[in-house]
Amino acid sequence: MKRMLLTTLMVLVFAAFGQAQTRSTNQTKVVFIVQQESKKVLSIHLLSAIAEKKDRLAQEYPNCRFFLGELRGQYELKQDVIIPLPASILTMYTEREVFVLQNNFPAKNLKAGDYLLLGQVTTEVLSKKEGEVVLKTLNH
Repeated sequence: MKRMLLTTLMVLVFAAFGQAQTRSTNQTKVVFIVQQESKKVLSIHLLSAIAEKKDRLAQEYPNCRFFLGELRGQYELKQDVIIPLPASILTMYTEREVFVLQNNFPAKNLKAGDYLLLGQVTTEVLSKKEGEVVLKTLNH
């Protein structure tokens, strides 16, 4: 009985510690899915999850391109799609395409202060450098 109680307690402690580590991460690697013609960001996915679903995503998102990025801040995960919470900072690496190397994301017309729709979340462009766009999520 004592052994069972001790084992259960240890499992709970390790589970709580592992969960705390996940929440304390201040940077998450993500992939932006961009519709090729409209240049609209359709959704954002975790990089770690997207590699396993490469073929399925190509079927779900035809005529789309996949750009590497980072998310700093909090987010919700709904059916493999990331929904950034207000005040989160997103960085899209417009010259780092995942899966296929093609032309870059058309960021040349973006400037600080512009608004960009990422799926269902509105963001503001904080800065733009060659090969990088930094965005901040707004209240939704």
